[in-house]
Amino acid sequence: MLLFIFAPLPTLADSGVFVSVTLDGYSEPEPLLDTVEEWGESFDKGERQWLLNEFEVGYRLNNGLSIAVVQRGLASTRINERAAQYYGRIERNEPLTDANVPIELTVSGFTGQGARLGYTHRQDRWSASVDVSVFEAQHLMDGGLSGSLTTNTDGSYHIAADVDYHYYRDSLFNRPNIDRPTGVGHALDLKLDYQVTDRWQLSVQAEDVWAAVEWNRAPYTVASANSQRQTYDEAGFVSFNPLFEGTEGYREEYRQTIEPRYLLSSEFKSGPWSFNTHLKHQFGTLMPVLGVARRWRPDTEWGLSYDLERRVLGLSASHHRWVLAFATDALELEKAKALYLTLSYNPS
Repeated sequence: MLLFIFAPLPTLADSGVFVSVTLDGYSEPEPLLDTVEEWGESFDKGERQWLLNEFEVGYRLNNGLSIAVVQRGLASTRINERAAQYYGRIERNEPLTDANVPIELTVSGFTGQGARLGYTHRQDRWSASVDVSVFEAQHLMDGGLSGSLTTNTDGSYHIAADVDYHYYRDSLFNRPNIDRPTGVGHALDLKLDYQVTDRWQLSVQAEDVWAAVEWNRAPYTVASANSQRQTYDEAGFVSFNPLFEGTEGYREEYRQTIEPRYLLSSEFKSGPWSFNTHLKHQFGTLMPVLGVARRWRPDTEWGLSYDLERRVLGLSASHHRWVLAFATDALELEKAKALYLTLSYNPS
């Protein structure tokens, strides 16, 4: 999280309430708002999409123990770039060329509410933190589609694909009367900080390093489908009711694995200035980030960062017990493909 770009090395905190809310969204093929409103209509170049959000409120003791209520959500998709380009053209009714395009699409997502228990131990120049979460989960999405798209210059096209996915709502075949599944999830987060010198610190963090959701009666579809069955509206545009051959049902037990995320950070301080380098990895994406911050008063700091991979500019401010960070790749939010926002309050 970009929050750690500007946060000082933690010490054992005073007892008190802590609160944090975080939103992290990225959509390479199209702006984030377009993805939320009409997925795929603006697809151009790109493969990766994700949306993470988390709200946490808890109480920390000065012996390092903490307990919190957590609400979190995750959605991620990945589609090969050529398929994204042609899908966008089809959705916008743009001219097509004669082509045979492979399609590889994966999706994973859930929401959850639960509790998190944490412990931080500090000794001399280092500190280590362990957090364990248990949560009730809803909104299962997990699986993928693999096949091919054939397009023609006359505007016609044909899709043939194998599908294997679990869901709370069937977006592909509109399966009716689905019993929505519920699950129980767990997650383990680790963090290690080391003060190399008085001015230089290193930090390693792993989130969801051991994490999964165990679902009960998870709806699923395993099938082969094609778009040979098609109809035309009054304007002459084609729509498809795909032919389906396969099975659908419920799996009494299904395990969804949550992909871990990693962050390696370095901070060097010189007077009121601090210089930061970060290497973040999540959802198959490696993101180097450079940052600089200046302390204006003992309890006030402003910072600036730049994500070299996503071309995202970030701003942060901390005052007393509050930290606010915001980052985006566009001045107009409706055009933003990357958006990050976090606000936190800590007892010290």
